[in-house]
Amino acid sequence: MDQPIAMLWMRGSLSFVEQLCVRSFLDAGHHVILYGYEEIGRVPDGVERRDAALILPETGFLVHERTGSPALHSDLFRYRLLARGTGEIWADTDAYCLRPFRAHDGHLYGWESEHHVNGGVLGLPPDSATLAALLDFTSDEFAIPPWEKPWRRRELEAAKASGQPVHAGEQTWGVWGPHAITHFLKETGEIAHALPQAALYPYTFAERRKLLTAGVDHARKITDETQSIHLYGRRIRKRIAERDLGLPDPDSLLGGLLIKHRIDPCDAPLRDCPDPDRDHAFARRYREAVEGKQYQAAAMTGEIRPLDEVVAVTTMRNEGAFILDWVAYHLGVGVTHFLVYTNDCDDQTVAILDALAARGLVTRVDNPVSDGQKPQRQALTAAWSQPRVTAADAVVVMDVDEYINVHEGDGTLTDLFRAAGDPDMISMTWRLFGTSGHIAYEDAPAPERFTRCAPALTRKPHQAWGFKTILRRGAPFAGFGVHRPHDPTGPMPRWTNGSGAQLPDRYLDGGWRSGIDCWGYDLVTLNHYAVRSCESFLVKRDRGRSNHVARPQDVAYWNTYNRNDEVDASILPRLERARALREVFARDPGLGPLHEAAVHWHRARIDALKASPREAAFLAHVSADPNSHRLDEIALPEAPPVPRTVAAAPVSSLIELRDVAPPTGDEAARQFDGLMERLKSRQPLLPPLDAPPRSERIVVVTSMKNEGCFVLEWIAYHLSIGVTHFLVYTNDCDDPTDAVLDRLQALGHVTRVDNPFNRESGQKPQRGALNDAAERAVVRDADWVGIIDVDEFVNIHVGDGTFAALLEAANHPNVISMTWRFFGNRGVHAYEDRWQTEILTACAPLYIPKPRLGWGFKSFYRPDGPFTKVGVHRPLGLDPERADEVRWINGAGRAMPERVALKSEWFSRKDTIGYDMVTLNHYVLRSAESFLVKRQRGRINHVDQDQGVNYWVTRNYATETDTSIHARLPRARDVLVGLLADEDLFRLHRASVAWHRERIDELMRETEYRALYDAITDPSLPDAIMRAPKEKGDQQTLEAAE
Repeated sequence: MDQPIAMLWMRGSLSFVEQLCVRSFLDAGHHVILYGYEEIGRVPDGVERRDAALILPETGFLVHERTGSPALHSDLFRYRLLARGTGEIWADTDAYCLRPFRAHDGHLYGWESEHHVNGGVLGLPPDSATLAALLDFTSDEFAIPPWEKPWRRRELEAAKASGQPVHAGEQTWGVWGPHAITHFLKETGEIAHALPQAALYPYTFAERRKLLTAGVDHARKITDETQSIHLYGRRIRKRIAERDLGLPDPDSLLGGLLIKHRIDPCDAPLRDCPDPDRDHAFARRYREAVEGKQYQAAAMTGEIRPLDEVVAVTTMRNEGAFILDWVAYHLGVGVTHFLVYTNDCDDQTVAILDALAARGLVTRVDNPVSDGQKPQRQALTAAWSQPRVTAADAVVVMDVDEYINVHEGDGTLTDLFRAAGDPDMISMTWRLFGTSGHIAYEDAPAPERFTRCAPALTRKPHQAWGFKTILRRGAPFAGFGVHRPHDPTGPMPRWTNGSGAQLPDRYLDGGWRSGIDCWGYDLVTLNHYAVRSCESFLVKRDRGRSNHVARPQDVAYWNTYNRNDEVDASILPRLERARALREVFARDPGLGPLHEAAVHWHRARIDALKASPREAAFLAHVSADPNSHRLDEIALPEAPPVPRTVAAAPVSSLIELRDVAPPTGDEAARQFDGLMERLKSRQPLLPPLDAPPRSERIVVVTSMKNEGCFVLEWIAYHLSIGVTHFLVYTNDCDDPTDAVLDRLQALGHVTRVDNPFNRESGQKPQRGALNDAAERAVVRDADWVGIIDVDEFVNIHVGDGTFAALLEAANHPNVISMTWRFFGNRGVHAYEDRWQTEILTACAPLYIPKPRLGWGFKSFYRPDGPFTKVGVHRPLGLDPERADEVRWINGAGRAMPERVALKSEWFSRKDTIGYDMVTLNHYVLRSAESFLVKRQRGRINHVDQDQGVNYWVTRNYATETDTSIHARLPRARDVLVGLLADEDLFRLHRASVAWHRERIDELMRETEYRALYDAITDPSLPDAIMRAPKEKGDQQTLEAAE
């Protein structure tokens, strides 16, 4: 008998994941001992059960604080078990045994990555020096890991010295597990026994989804040396419950293993999905396997050639509201990647596709076209040689209003090609779906709303039987066409129709629609939702066609494609697979808000088109009988130009302009570099300190009103660069700002205070807030305090972009003044729930001529420093007795002149400017739509149009581009993902976005705000750099402007 395997399951019943792993060891010939703290349900026959308390009592049960995982307890349990020397090998209940385990001199463990050995499978002899070190280290729940970075060890040692040691459960994940195992194996030299990654962890944590994906070729990962496959149980169970409705795909690796060991997931369901659908096709497959029918997973049969990489090629313009539904559905069908060409998009199409590209699902290519060119033909010419296409197993050219509806098996492309005999090409005939009577647009998947369609036998008009073709690599053609490949290079391939019948040889040379002798829908239909709702068709008309650019989408087009003769709901069961992924997209902070913005844009575009007499007449005509495809042609009125609501005041009446444009671009940069070079001798760097002070608690103080939709980006970004807490004062908020901040307070990131400013005395809210902040412990006990607003982002250019890197590079000052760089608008009209730091990249030159409003600064300072008062822009009230302690630097890390500390300057001059180390990115305007809300927030009852435009024109610097902050955003995005994992915070953010959009809509309906919007979006407005200086001088102008 092989060595016994020891496992631990705390309590409750095993799910099919744990059953599979336990059964795999039994089937490999191992004796399995399952420890537990109470009776465990659904344990496979042949397993010996033992009381876990014999090894480690449950008293003082250890969990990881952040995740709630019992990993610490499990780590300690396995070490104590191995120390008994009874010969067991430890295995987690998510370790699948592929081959019998063999320990060499008692050692069995392996690399999970190039950095860590995992303890999911662990054998150590009782006299192992590593085991002794692990037992000693874990005997102290407050032990400080010797492998931690020096700064982290100093933190932990200081906490321990203060009487508040940090428990292992509050330390880094894996502190008693992989981190400790790897460290002590290296320290003792026993790391030499570690097996290569392929042996026990062929798939990394990041690759775990491949275990659940059908059609993946596992041969390169699972090799002759592989003994075990780690299934990452907690995450795999969660994904199966949320995305796969509790039933993994039988054609996936996990599904194939369940079938191999005859385990029915419905008989041992997941805790988070306790009642899976027993009538689901997947459930039937498993049931048949358990009952003894031969139904092997396709991934293991070799019946057809691989379909591991399937690329959909398409072109898009203004399709943002429909993208995520289409992508989610086709990922479920078996498409693995989308190559998308875009041109002239006005909505969020490009942003959504770029977000999907960042997640590895899409490659987006700009496809600019000249007048008269066909975007689709141009894109397909380029796509033929695109690397994604040339490396793919199969490619299909299709549009976002087309859905592949496979009628075989589970509705996947693998099922389709198997049923068709694995041909080289399959042409899928359209079935035209009409409005199903829907006039209004709704945000719902097209296949769900539109189920009425043309009869199957519809030869005329000829478009009814158009087809699109999916072709395998190596098909004998030399180029893509819209409907099928062109330019044959060999004889007729194995090319079938939608019923699996060979197409006639005449198609080798041409033809893009099915004939009466070769049409068929038995295996697959290409559902074509060409019109969608009556309202959405207006947007389609407005956008134009991607191929037949000169042909109008008029009543004749409507009659061709709006077929509602019969009902075909055969695609609906396939939508269930897409729902879980679609929900994942919706909850993704980088995708969900973009989709909502696209929906908002689509609805706004519908409203704008309905205001046109021409489009209103067309909509009325088709809406009168939305199911008809026999409407009469009508004459549509010519659309008159839309008059401006209020004529904008000429710019010359708002500001005085320069006669000569100042330098911009490279010339301005050279000018600024010359200034910096001259200042080096006058602005020395600070001398280093022998003992730098602690700089760990960094607090930001700010005031807010109606900023709810912008809060989380700002918080996440500044947390990611080292800010540890936020003290936020609010007053008179109409949106969910207070609720968002209160939830952040509950999560430990924020202290929110109702602003105590004295309204009766006319005190400014910000001054009232700062007076109160100075007395609060969170400020007094901080190492650093900064006063910045929610439209200001600290952009650090040294090291890893954190405050720690900045302080080290600057030799630990006690005041840092960060000069603004104004980021203007440059055509960003619509509000989008996206990273403002990503959208807004147009900005002022580094060197700007007078008046230098754009050179104001904000400061971070040490409360234990020589200043006695908090100011909006800088600390005030220098203590004369401590003047020699001032270590005040600018954004270049150079010492400020003595006068700055003695006076109240709040803006940079030529001798104090600098951006080498840090810039304060000031997104003072944001989008034109959001600017309306900003102005209304400041003047509740009335907006003076001239003042609004004046504010805009004097701050809209947009001649340069600066994307340096983008390098810091990936870390910030990770923080935001963590924040939005909190369901309450996620809901409150969505509510804030909805409020902001509703307020924009309200303001755009008001004459004065619409006039303001028209004025600030007028492309003839000059850049702020063209503003002429005032005779009274720089400082007075700045003070008046501020």
